[in-house]
Amino acid sequence: MAAWTGWPDNSGSRPADRADTADTIAGSGRQVPRLGPLCVPPTPLLQEETWPRQALEFYQTVFGGNLSITAFADFGTKDSPDADKVMHGVLETDVGYTVMAADHTGDMGEYHPPSGFGISLSGDDGEALRSHWEKLSADGTTTMPMQKQAWGDEFGIVVDKFGITWLVNISEPEA
Repeated sequence: MAAWTGWPDNSGSRPADRADTADTIAGSGRQVPRLGPLCVPPTPLLQEETWPRQALEFYQTVFGGNLSITAFADFGTKDSPDADKVMHGVLETDVGYTVMAADHTGDMGEYHPPSGFGISLSGDDGEALRSHWEKLSADGTTTMPMQKQAWGDEFGIVVDKFGITWLVNISEPEA
C-alpha cells in the first residue's frame, strides 16, 4: 500500500466541507471524521462471555444515549445456543462517543478476559465527569481516588463492576 501523502490540495489538512472526510460507524448511522485515509476514531468494543448486554444497559445509565442491541437470533440463528447473545451492541452516548460490546461465543476461539487497558474519559465538564465517576464507581473498585494531580487536573481510576478500567481526567476549563 502506498503511503498517504495528504489531501489532494496538498495542504496536509482536510477541508471541513469535503464529502470524503467522514465515515459512518457500523450500525449507528453516526458520521465521524476520518483520522487518515481509511480510519475513523477508535471505538472500544468490549467482548465477554456473559455480560455485554448488562454492561451496555449499565453504561446507558451512566452516560445516557441511544442503545442498539442485535442478537445472533436476529440474523437467523434462532436455534443456536448463542441465539440470545449479543452479536452487535452499540451505545451512542449523549456526549458523542461510542461504546460497543459483544458476546464472545464458543466458535470465536478461547476467551481471554480483558486486561492491560483502560478507557479514558477526559474533558473540562467537571460536573458531567464527576457524575460518570460516581456511577462507574458504584459496585466497582477505586484503584486511584479522584483527586488533584501534579499536572493540575483532577484524575482517578476505577474498575467498574464488569471489570473494565476507566481513567477519568477533569481539566480546568480554558479561559
